[in-house]
Amino acid sequence: MFIPQSSSCIFLPSIENHHNCFLPVMQRLNEGGISAYILIVNELITHNRTFEEKTSQYSKKCTITFLLSSMNQWPPNIKIIVGNDSDPATCVILRKAQKLGFKIILMQDGWLDHRNIKQPLYKKKSLFNPLKLRLHKFLTNPKMPTRKYIHNLIGQNSDYFLVYSSKAKKEFEKARINHNTIFVTGSPRYQILKRNFVPPQKYEKCNVLFSTVLANKNDLADFELSLSWITRTFPDDLLIIKIHPMENPTIYTPFLSDKIRIENIKISEFLQKYKISYSFCFASTVIYDMLMIGVPIVQLAPPAMLKRSCNFNLDLKIARNIQEFSESVSSYCLNKEQEVGSQYLEDLKKDHNSIDKIYQTIKKLPE
Repeated sequence: MFIPQSSSCIFLPSIENHHNCFLPVMQRLNEGGISAYILIVNELITHNRTFEEKTSQYSKKCTITFLLSSMNQWPPNIKIIVGNDSDPATCVILRKAQKLGFKIILMQDGWLDHRNIKQPLYKKKSLFNPLKLRLHKFLTNPKMPTRKYIHNLIGQNSDYFLVYSSKAKKEFEKARINHNTIFVTGSPRYQILKRNFVPPQKYEKCNVLFSTVLANKNDLADFELSLSWITRTFPDDLLIIKIHPMENPTIYTPFLSDKIRIENIKISEFLQKYKISYSFCFASTVIYDMLMIGVPIVQLAPPAMLKRSCNFNLDLKIARNIQEFSESVSSYCLNKEQEVGSQYLEDLKKDHNSIDKIYQTIKKLPE
C-alpha cells in the first residue's frame, strides 16, 4: 500500500500536458527536501493517446479504489496537485482528500476566462450533489459534444491556485476566487519548452495549421473556410495539419493533397521534423508554444468558432476573414506578439523560472 511521508506533495495528472508540467516540479521539490510523488491513476487518463510514462522512483500506479482506501492511512499535511479539479473521476478523489483535511492545489492548464471558472459544484453538502455528479459525468462523457465546454470548469474543489500571470489572477478573482489563494507562477510546460527546444538539423520547411476538436458541422465548415485562407495566401507552400490528440484523423482526409498532409504526433516530435515558417490555430494554448520558440502564429477566428470561444479575448492577432488573414500575415511582428503574450504567460518574460517559482510558492503554503 502506498503511504506517503508527512507533508508530501501528491501529483495527479489526467492528460499528457499535466504529466509534462508536474514531472519537473516534482523533481525540484524532491531536490529541495519536500517529498513528492506522481500517482498514475488508471481512471484519470482522459486522452485517447495516453502520455508516455517517465520512469521514476517517485511514480506510482494505482486504481481509484486502491487510492481511496489507502488515503485513510496517509499522514497529515498532504498537498494534492492537479491540473483539472472538475473532471468527475478526479472530483471523487479530491472530495475524499478534503474530508481528510488535505489541501488541493490547482496548477492552471491553458488560458482561462472568468466564464470558465466556476464556484464549487460538489464541495458543500447537498441533497442535489448526487444528481449534479451524475449530470456532470454525462456532460463530460467523451462522446458528448458538451465535453469541451464542461470539462475545464475550474475552481470546483481546490484550496490554492497556481496561475500563468497577473491577468490570469484577475480572471480568477472575477469568478470570486479568494485572491489570497491565487499565486502567479507561470507554467512549467512552457519553461521546459523554452529551455530544451533545439532547432532540427534535418527538416522539411512548412506552414502548420494546429487544428482543434471539430465537434459539429459548423466547426467543420469553419475549418474548411480557414484552410482556404491559408492555401489562397500560400499556394505553393507545404501545409501540415497538426491534429489534436483527441481528434479522428479521417475527418481531414477530404482536405489532403500533394501540398496538404496531416500529422498526429507529439508537438516535441513535430518540432524536430519540421521547420515552421508560419503557424495558425484556433483558440488554443499552442499560441504560447509557438511564441516560446519564436514562430509567428495567427489565431483563426471564423464565425462559429469566434462565437463559442472566449480564448479569442487575448490581445493577440486574430483573423476573422481573408482580408484580416492577409493583413495579419503581412504585418506580423513576432517581438510585439511575444511582448503582448507575456501579459498572459510569465514564461515569455526573460529569465522567468516557473519551476523554481512553484517550488518556492509550495514551500510557503500553510500546513
